[in-house]
Amino acid sequence: MTLGEVKARTLQKMSLDCARPWEPCADSLCAAVDEGLRLLAVSARPRIAQCTIRHDEASEDGAWRRHDLYALVERYFRLHAVYLLRGGTFERTAHFTVTPDGALLLPGHVGAWQVYCAVYPTTVTAQTPDSTELDADPDGAALLPLYAASQLFKEDDPAAASLLRSEFELGLQRLAVTAPGAVGGVRFRSVRGW
Repeated sequence: MTLGEVKARTLQKMSLDCARPWEPCADSLCAAVDEGLRLLAVSARPRIAQCTIRHDEASEDGAWRRHDLYALVERYFRLHAVYLLRGGTFERTAHFTVTPDGALLLPGHVGAWQVYCAVYPTTVTAQTPDSTELDADPDGAALLPLYAASQLFKEDDPAAASLLRSEFELGLQRLAVTAPGAVGGVRFRSVRGW
């Protein structure tokens, strides 16, 4: 979905005529869309980036090697999963450490790791062209007009803002439950076996 489509749908949610000049709220609208994108990425549908780290030589004394995830992955905010190359295929591994400052510590032996990280979406500003494809999956992007309209209605119509925000939050919950578990999905089993 493009920024222009989200803007038009936001104005529809607000029952505003799309032909009417709305430029005075353009900055607020784009800020609300940007904030909504971040909420989607952090809480329901993170965007995943991948990088490969190779150690061609073993470290001295078997010391662990430090890799700055902020430098390796643009817009990094959370490690998702790490896979180690074994026998020609990458297998998920838990043999690593992430420090509070975003450093990934890997064993010092020779090897290759695929690292998957959740990343923040590309920032949206008032200067972002309407033709820009938003950095969100289609299900998540469909919720953005709800969030943006709720933010724009905050002061003028608190009841409408609250209703729109509730719809957005419900949509977030549904997205989180139906999120694809391709990388790092959460699994559980109840005490009763279901």
